[in-house]
Amino acid sequence: MRRNFLTRVGLLSPNRDESNAAYTEMSRDAAHEKRVRRRIFYLAVATLERPVACFARTVSGAMSLRFNAFSLTAAFLVICTAVRAESPDDLITKGDAFDARLQAAEALQSYLPAVKLQPKNVRLLVRIARQYRHLLADATTREEKLRLGGIALEYAQRAAALAPNDSEAQLSIAISYGKMLPFMGTKDQMEASRRIKDTVDKAIKLDPRNDLAWHVLGRWHRVLSDVNMLKRALGISSFTVNCRKQQLKKR
Repeated sequence: MRRNFLTRVGLLSPNRDESNAAYTEMSRDAAHEKRVRRRIFYLAVATLERPVACFARTVSGAMSLRFNAFSLTAAFLVICTAVRAESPDDLITKGDAFDARLQAAEALQSYLPAVKLQPKNVRLLVRIARQYRHLLADATTREEKLRLGGIALEYAQRAAALAPNDSEAQLSIAISYGKMLPFMGTKDQMEASRRIKDTVDKAIKLDPRNDLAWHVLGRWHRVLSDVNMLKRALGISSFTVNCRKQQLKKR
């Protein structure tokens, strides 16, 4: 019946020999397509636990079977639905595991997608700043150290702007400046030193039990004691001028 219909609509030749050959070819193609679709379905089901790796195998199998673009797209859509998008909490937990092992680059691979989903997460911003400081320590050139330190400082400042009364956010700014201090010019060092003192004092005021803040303050005094008298005098002079300017603005 199907054969008669195909002959009437012109898909098969009225000549019986030619019709037999064409019909056989069409049946073979239909059977092949059915096997291909069945294989695609089984491959898609197999991808529920490891979607990415299995998708690569699906594509490879699809190429060997030479199925058309529609079948490939269908397989891709089936597999994509099996992939569960990671939540921000999952990403942060994964990043924390790398952070504990001091694997900064790997931690950022989880933290940065998470901060796009939670841009006002203060704790996450502080963690990201810390990872960039770790990368700064491993950098080999002064320019790269300052670039990474600048990124760390940016995230620390974002955290402090969102939570001005958070001791850890304020301390993150001080530590970021401190990491960059040895690679700055004299003028920038004086400004950074003043900001370190301001933010670490604020961190201690917000949380007197913040041991790391006290440690940073002690380091600041130790470094200051090693600075030569000329730089110290210039720093004090600059600090005095800035204080005077602030007082004039308040009047």
